Amino acid sequence: MSNNADYKLIRKSTVCAEITEDEAKTLAAIMGVRHLKDDELLVSEGDADQTLYILASGKLGVISASAEGKENWFTP
Repeated sequence: MSNNADYKLIRKSTVCAEITEDEAKTLAAIMGVRHLKDDELLVSEGDADQTLYILASGKLGVISASAEGKENWFTP
């Protein structure tokens, strides 16, 4: 997807709703934008990750393993 489409997605997010178009373009260039396919993992449980993710469109679910190893699914 182009930077043009990316900054428009950023502006649609709740967190960035009040920023200007130029600010959204700057964020898209500095932060980068990641597009996930259906069923693609964003991050795995237990992985160290110091990245701020902003959901601009779509939905994410969460899968967490219990102490017994059972997967618990949390979806919107």
